[in-house]
Amino acid sequence: MSNARILVVDDSELFRKECIDMLRKSGEPWEVIEAPGGAEGIKAVSSRDVDIILLDINMPDIDGFRFLAIVEDKFPNIPVIVVTARRERKDITRCMELGAVDFIEKPFYQEDLVARVRARLRDKTRVDTLKSQVAVRRKKSRPSEGEAP
Repeated sequence: MSNARILVVDDSELFRKECIDMLRKSGEPWEVIEAPGGAEGIKAVSSRDVDIILLDINMPDIDGFRFLAIVEDKFPNIPVIVVTARRERKDITRCMELGAVDFIEKPFYQEDLVARVRARLRDKTRVDTLKSQVAVRRKKSRPSEGEAP
């Protein structure tokens, strides 16, 4: 999924800009969009096709935990990587239970971020391909109109 759209949701403008810069320097033709908080992030994912989300936990309006719950409920096919300074085991566990596919502690290296985004996009491509194949097989196995089951 080389032309993926990545949404970065974090209330820190400095972090968003650094993250966007790291992703753009990767050499991948990714489109990176940003949201300065959870509410704006939900609006962005609701109105645009997003392939993966990078999410902070500590945000003033809708925190990362609530954001994860909303995305898992409304957009379960979009992988979310939590990127946060929080290091407590209970936070990591809660994020994963709420649907996060990965967890990166701040600060981090560009190579780590890019590698994890690539890996999760590969996973998403595989899952999407399998779902398409299953849908085609189901359609082929159904009797056509007028045919006996």
